[in-house]
Amino acid sequence: MFGAHPSYPDRQGFGRRSMDLNSKEHYAFILYQISAIKGMVESQGGRLNHVKPHGALYNDSALNEDITRPIYEAISAIDEDLCVYGLANTAHEHIADKLGISFIPEAFADRKYHYDGTLVSRSNSAAILENTGEVIDQVMALIHHQEVVSIEGKKVNIPTKTICFHGDHVQTLPILKEVHKTLLEANIEIKFCN
Repeated sequence: MFGAHPSYPDRQGFGRRSMDLNSKEHYAFILYQISAIKGMVESQGGRLNHVKPHGALYNDSALNEDITRPIYEAISAIDEDLCVYGLANTAHEHIADKLGISFIPEAFADRKYHYDGTLVSRSNSAAILENTGEVIDQVMALIHHQEVVSIEGKKVNIPTKTICFHGDHVQTLPILKEVHKTLLEANIEIKFCN
């Protein structure tokens, strides 16, 4: 399976900075980015399966249906069979339901959450879990109990069908190897997405 990971048109900030855009602009840049990757995937004999907003767009669209709606309308216009990955119980899920788009709730293995289920901003030094044991604990809590411990110390329900690992810090590969080993030892089936 191949997925598109569109972001704000923020090249210098790698899509991690919010931008104040109107609905038409949101629709247009999503239409452009997803159409481009869909064309590339199909030119190589593949099929685009899902879309997951990236960075600030992911966080902003989780909290604001006015941002989410044009994004999801663009996704649906491109291919009605595309599903969307996002945070459960947020605008990601609500707009997907309203528009009839298949929604896959996801959780993060290596990110801290607030008590309301939103992600801690990367501007906070505690936002990213880099300790292998902490990541394994969070993954196992998500698998067995659909919950994490928030940065405020409270248990938070995080309904999920897929778990994301970020690949942009140096410890990702060693952590993934240990998580993989732990899951195999616990006889937990692992399915990967391309």
